[in-house]
Amino acid sequence: MKKLLFLSITALFFLVGATVFGQNTGDQPSIGSKHQYWVNGTYGSPTSGALSTYTWWVSTSAANLLTPVASPTEFTPTSGYNTAAVGQNGIEITWNPSSVGNTYYLVVQEVGVAPLCTNVKAYAIQPQNRFELVFAALNADGITPGDNLSRCAPDIAVTASGTTITYNYGSDNYLYKLTATGLYTDWSFANAFTNSLGNAAQVTEYQVGGTSGAWTSIATPITVPANPAGTEVVYIRVALNNGTTAGTYEEGLVARTMKLTLSDVKDSGNNAVTKIYSSDGTTDITGTPEQTQTVKARPATTGISSN
Repeated sequence: MKKLLFLSITALFFLVGATVFGQNTGDQPSIGSKHQYWVNGTYGSPTSGALSTYTWWVSTSAANLLTPVASPTEFTPTSGYNTAAVGQNGIEITWNPSSVGNTYYLVVQEVGVAPLCTNVKAYAIQPQNRFELVFAALNADGITPGDNLSRCAPDIAVTASGTTITYNYGSDNYLYKLTATGLYTDWSFANAFTNSLGNAAQVTEYQVGGTSGAWTSIATPITVPANPAGTEVVYIRVALNNGTTAGTYEEGLVARTMKLTLSDVKDSGNNAVTKIYSSDGTTDITGTPEQTQTVKARPATTGISSN
């Protein structure tokens, strides 16, 4: 008769192959992360039981962990799930967003060579939502983060044709940066601008990952692709052109503010972001996630008089 042993073996399971961010571990995986689990050696290379037959499955039935989840949707295992295979001493599992807040039990059954005795090990797993966001405005260098920044309007160019003088009040770019961490799936956010720009022409665009590629006209919501590193950066750029045409240009005699407000920040499984921080990465602004870029007022210099 076969013997059946049922033991908990947390120490015999480890995480490899996934970028560890924060506390993203095999027993508490972050949203969308993939982890490897194994027994009897290292993943894919058993140092004992190489000729044994292994069957891996996940159970949600605490009363009987020998009951597998037959058609998993909350997690995605590699091939070989709930299928006996010789030498299959490990399995890879991706923990989908819908798994957050639940407890799962990963189970492996090993059947040795003659006399074909059986052993079982189990491991408790609780997927976690660690999705956080840092929301910053960027200074004129496009690099240095800050909160609710302001700067002078761009330099003015002045040309003449005969007695006609033309002012070019310049253009400038104003950047915001979103840095997401702790998730490995697509995510999205809605955005809204509240502006007081006078006659300045505005073009608002965004770019994922950097600022050197093509910019995309901003929409709401914006969907950001998954990054296997568990982090992603989104830049939002407001380009203002103050113009040259008399009567329609923006001289900038009063301050002008561009306020960007975020809302509905969530992963692909509708799990809301847990925290939104200001530029320092520690000040919680989840309740009011907004940043401003202000163009300071120019002095109201009069036209030149003469006698």
